[in-house]
Amino acid sequence: MNTDTHQQRRGAVLGALGVGILAAASAFAVSTVVVGHRPIQKLANNWTPTQYTQQEFIVLALSAISGTIFAVFVTNASFRKLTVYPRDLNWAWIIGPVNMAFLVLAAVLTFEFDYTFARHIAEDGAISIAQAVLILIALGLFMHITISRRYGKIPPVLGIPFRLIAAAITLVVFLLLMEEISYGQHFLGWQTPDAFSANIQNETNLHNFYTQEFEVAYYTAATLAFCILPIWAGCSRWSLLNGIRHAIPPPVIGVAALPLTSFHYETWSIVPLQIQFFLGFALALILFIRFEGKAKKLLMLVLATMLVCQILFLLKGHELFYGWELTEMRELAIAWMILVYAVWLSVCLRSNDAASAASQM
Repeated sequence: MNTDTHQQRRGAVLGALGVGILAAASAFAVSTVVVGHRPIQKLANNWTPTQYTQQEFIVLALSAISGTIFAVFVTNASFRKLTVYPRDLNWAWIIGPVNMAFLVLAAVLTFEFDYTFARHIAEDGAISIAQAVLILIALGLFMHITISRRYGKIPPVLGIPFRLIAAAITLVVFLLLMEEISYGQHFLGWQTPDAFSANIQNETNLHNFYTQEFEVAYYTAATLAFCILPIWAGCSRWSLLNGIRHAIPPPVIGVAALPLTSFHYETWSIVPLQIQFFLGFALALILFIRFEGKAKKLLMLVLATMLVCQILFLLKGHELFYGWELTEMRELAIAWMILVYAVWLSVCLRSNDAASAASQM
């Protein structure tokens, strides 16, 4: 690519980012100023799509425009074919079907087993326990990566020693696990201290003081880490990414994680999460053009599952017992992706370290 073409591409990419930000800001403004929603406001648990106002459809359209344009930025405004290596594709064909299975299971539970669904999102229910178990296993792997001498020669990330990065991730995952189990309260059964009396769920944790804010931050961070960053790093040639590519999964694994952007019912009115759904869907459409062979087939399944299940969630979500069951299923999918990243990082960095050692012999 010559210099002029490269500059034109960079200009188009930056322009897309600017237009996407403008569309997102417009959606947020219409939602809060015109519609009258609070910045982070969930829909009532008896809401149906027939209750949408004209102004809310405008917000929906602006969110779709914003998400689509952001997808152009993430994919570097290119439709050139992307190389997918067999090893990466093997990972994706494990990760993707599990994420799609979470979506399908959520749809089936919504339609046929709403009471069972509600029972298993309780703190002693199967879905909640599975989240904690997956995060616990991931924590063990991150701790191993942090302290094992095997990973001592991994290149720094943006100039920061890799061991410090691993230690920071370990700390974050540990805090996430503690918040998930309310620092042991759910297992040991102590009474909630007076200092936590304002906790929305009367639990010994911090995130339920600001549940909705925490959820938006958590889901956004998961989308960025597991979907956007891998795809962006694989599509963009920005020098900023050179120092972190060795610690980021390939784009096809980001594609396999795109179902994380779904699971909406009561969160459908929250503009940042709405934009993330359309961003995920647009990324799947663009990359469907750029992938070939089995990777294209995986994307076809991801696209179909996301579209069909999201429509079903919006049409039938009012039949859920509580209304927030889908967010718990999304958190199960996020816990799965945390474990996936821990396993991928452990295996791939070990392989890279072994290859480097072999080349020096």
